[in-house]
Amino acid sequence: ITVVRLMKGIDASTEECIRSTLYLPSLERYEMIYSFESEDDPGVAMVRRLLRDAGPLSGDSRILIVPPSTQVSTSLNAKIRNCKDAYASAKHPWVLLLDSNVLAPIGFFTGVEQYC
Repeated sequence: ITVVRLMKGIDASTEECIRSTLYLPSLERYEMIYSFESEDDPGVAMVRRLLRDAGPLSGDSRILIVPPSTQVSTSLNAKIRNCKDAYASAKHPWVLLLDSNVLAPIGFFTGVEQYC
């Protein structure tokens, strides 16, 4: 399963929400893509720090920057516009889209795996 985190800026809960999927026990079986519209987004530095701090626990995680100049104008919402590129770059046949403000409880991926 590829998990695409749709990112745009940060708020008070963003770090907690990202951590909730970064440290799940079964993460090694997943690809995590953090999809941003701009390298200048403050969330990029935060996700880089979290991935660095997690080290090998971060598994197959990466940041994808999809600048507006390369996006198909399908929506006024930046997160929706860069979904297409994140989806196209996924390594696995199942893709789960998670907004940056989704807090994943323990056992979240186990529940998702039942449907894939």
